[in-house]
Amino acid sequence: MNNPMAEWAARWGISQEALDDFESSQVMFDYEAEGYNAKGSEAYTQSMIRLAAPVADYTLWRNNVGALPDKRGRIVRFGLANDSKAMNLTMKSADLIGWRSVTVTPEMVGSKVAIFTSIECKKADWQPGEDVEREKAQGRWCSMVLAAGGIACITTGELPK
Repeated sequence: MNNPMAEWAARWGISQEALDDFESSQVMFDYEAEGYNAKGSEAYTQSMIRLAAPVADYTLWRNNVGALPDKRGRIVRFGLANDSKAMNLTMKSADLIGWRSVTVTPEMVGSKVAIFTSIECKKADWQPGEDVEREKAQGRWCSMVLAAGGIACITTGELPK
């Protein structure tokens, strides 16, 4: 990634002065602190991917997956591929879901298409094998998306090309 923050700022007309002020306010925003958005964390990886995404023609949203009781005590499941507990144990959809806009080849009259995209974010020092069953379930989801012609990856910081 080049400098996604600078590219984003230029696209939206945000001045360098405003960016400098933002960076000098990191303590206020707690960017470098341990915890949620600490550099190297999964949340940090996800933030960097989301900043870089528009520059590479990706549109991505957070895919929260889980289950919670409603006010009547019934379990409500949310997130993709989470229809049941059994399904969630077998296949886990990624952190970021969306599409990549591409212009198709001339034989398709130059129309734009959206290619389904699924990006699973991991902390910077992640190594496969940290949570084998979860990784297998995430891998099944990636394989299904790739087999259908979509874009899918597990990343510690790079967008798929």
